[in-house]
Amino acid sequence: MADQKVVLEHKHIATSRLCARLARPDATADDNAILTIFFLALVEDATGNIAAHRMHLTRVATMVEIRGGIRKLKTNPWIKSIIAQALVANALLYNPDAGTIDSLSEADSHNFAPLLLHLPNPQPPPTSVGFLPPGFEALAHTSFLSLRLSRLIVRIATTASPGPAAYYPTDDELADDDLAALHFRSFLSSDLPLSDPDGPDGPSLEKAICLALIRYVHLSAVGRGHKLCLYYSFGLMLAHAVRTMTVPTRKEVRQCFIWIWLIAMSSWSMGSGHLSAEGVALLQELPKACPELGSYSVEQVKELGRRYLWNDHLDRIVETNCTVGLFQ
Repeated sequence: MADQKVVLEHKHIATSRLCARLARPDATADDNAILTIFFLALVEDATGNIAAHRMHLTRVATMVEIRGGIRKLKTNPWIKSIIAQALVANALLYNPDAGTIDSLSEADSHNFAPLLLHLPNPQPPPTSVGFLPPGFEALAHTSFLSLRLSRLIVRIATTASPGPAAYYPTDDELADDDLAALHFRSFLSSDLPLSDPDGPDGPSLEKAICLALIRYVHLSAVGRGHKLCLYYSFGLMLAHAVRTMTVPTRKEVRQCFIWIWLIAMSSWSMGSGHLSAEGVALLQELPKACPELGSYSVEQVKELGRRYLWNDHLDRIVETNCTVGLFQ
């Protein structure tokens, strides 16, 4: 009871200070007020007030929409990253069926932002049988890809816009408002093995694929990683997965393993194709795990990636980091 009392006291202090911040005359014009509301949501979530948590996240989405999207906010990238996290949480937890503002009922339309927008640099829809990208289609003919995971991959692959992206983010800009709620709700609605315990040979291939899919979607949406983003933990899990898994020998599985590793490496993007030290370390370890990459050109590495899920941002990462001879 004593601990609960302390928590409630801290909640009261935090809520009072945040509400005072919102009461300032400049709150409506100050984009950082959006961050304040998100912090209010975190406080309510920590104390189990689901209704208030939902209300605050909905307000965040509405305020971002009024301002014309996250790209229009006059604030720094880490705040944009946190606000993007709030939009994802809102789409996942409270608005899983909303694709666009038009798909909502008239009563709800003023509460939610139109979250379904294009992903930057999307790849064309897969043309293989069943709409699975060719690499995953080959894997589906083995016993390594379940039907439930195949369906998730199809949803992610076919949600990407077939046309050219209307916006290409600059190095100093995060395309957070290009977040597609349909991608993220797929992870929530699918019974995926993300919480399965690792075996003696590391995590299962399916678990590693799931982690890679999450990182791919997030990377496609925001263009880079950030330690304050909730998907940072998935990057850590994915790096651990590829380093502990037994390297497959069967061709279809081995190539998918390489794609997973490339996504793990790309999770540490810093923008402009550059990687942090963690990403560089993963890149240097990959040819040791799969020596055949020593004969691959940069273009061959990109061609391998395109057989799964890939985009121009990943192309840039490979071109920037692999031309120094790591794959040649």
